[in-house]
Amino acid sequence: MLWSTPGKTKRVPGKRKENERMKSWLWHKAELCKVGDQVGVIDEVPYFGDKKMWEPRLVGWLIGDGSYGNNKTPILSNCDEYINNYIFENFNAKVEKSYLTKDNKLYCETRIKGICKNLRELGIYGQTRGNKTLPINIDDYDFESLSELIGGLYDTDGYIRVDKDGRVRVILTQAYDTLLKQLQILLIKFGISSSIRYIKYKNERVHISNGKTIRSKNGEYRLEINDITSVCKFADRIPLTVQYK
Repeated sequence: MLWSTPGKTKRVPGKRKENERMKSWLWHKAELCKVGDQVGVIDEVPYFGDKKMWEPRLVGWLIGDGSYGNNKTPILSNCDEYINNYIFENFNAKVEKSYLTKDNKLYCETRIKGICKNLRELGIYGQTRGNKTLPINIDDYDFESLSELIGGLYDTDGYIRVDKDGRVRVILTQAYDTLLKQLQILLIKFGISSSIRYIKYKNERVHISNGKTIRSKNGEYRLEINDITSVCKFADRIPLTVQYK
């Protein structure tokens, strides 16, 4: 943990001789912290690799709305027109099941053939539900790859909420917190701060997964981006392809 102590006042060139109170930051054990100590939080760690990820946007979609268990052809379940069109235009895909949703959108469960090898190389093939993680060696990838990957996750499992007071929140939901903890660290590379909390449902929730009706009386984990600086950085650095979001 970091803490700060007041330093000497000095003049800052180029600021009309305005004085700036400088602080020297020191490593400090948490057990020795006192009331009144200031804790330093890392705003951004802009270090990226130079490796290009295979289809990072698709990988994000699959982690969010896909199924790719062992010995199975990966399936993407989605009702967004752009996502489904992209799948059919760029991959060997076959619709297993489809129907119109209540808001007249075409929901498709689509098998994507010939990508198991790619998912194995990323270290995610065979993962299911609470075992899903980000690709292995995630820090090896470049800015664009990680930005597209994160964007894919928010295309599927994320949403943007505007509170009554005008405050904007960017939220990603998951049934488990494992993936969210990894994503929280990854977002720091982009200068985006977030928090994770568990929301317990007051009443039974019903949703569709792989064509099956799932009833849950528990809750969900939410990764929330709340402060205006982080929300603006998200808007600038993480592109979304689902335009209504």
